[in-house]
Amino acid sequence: MMSATGTFRTCRAALTMSAPGGRPDMLLKPGRLRFYPEAETCGLRPYTLCGPPMIQAAVAERREMPILLERTAGRLPAGFIQLEADAKADGHRHVTRLSVEFAKDRAMFHAILVCYIDDEVAGIGAITEEPAWTSQPTWRMRRLYVHRKFRRRKVARAIAFALLQEAAEKVRMVTVHAGSEEASQFWEAIGFRRVTGRSWSHEKATSDTNLRV
Repeated sequence: MMSATGTFRTCRAALTMSAPGGRPDMLLKPGRLRFYPEAETCGLRPYTLCGPPMIQAAVAERREMPILLERTAGRLPAGFIQLEADAKADGHRHVTRLSVEFAKDRAMFHAILVCYIDDEVAGIGAITEEPAWTSQPTWRMRRLYVHRKFRRRKVARAIAFALLQEAAEKVRMVTVHAGSEEASQFWEAIGFRRVTGRSWSHEKATSDTNLRV
């Protein structure tokens, strides 16, 4: 939930539920988490199971669709090809690497989360074991990418927060390798600290459950 100071604590959500307004043609699939960026401006928690009326009103007023997160299991989502094409056009190859790794050894992933906005794939992110030696159980955040069409809508934060939640009860540390200064700024903005002399660039203790919004 969101505190008065603006910090954010993730919550567990894995239910099938109706979209705002109760429209039966928009039932959410099990494992999806609904995220309302506009809720922050109302002083409400951005993650919710059912979309309280105040949040629904904020969404309607701003005409923005909520963010939906879904765990990928047996296969990558239907819109993955479009996401990969956008990543290549933007000069990034790690979405293609995700596809290759998934085809080769999908068991390496503890979780792959896909973000949807208005039924379009807006982003993706994954988490695996940290491949380098560590003195404590550690997972690594990987292959986070947001389609250019959906940037600046807190998609990356929604994915990152949910992946951190996946790790929180299982390991003590989560790492990430930021490939650019812009990426470094993002990770530091959500509470990761920069490190040197390691095979990763940033890390965050899972005991630190307060996530910056």
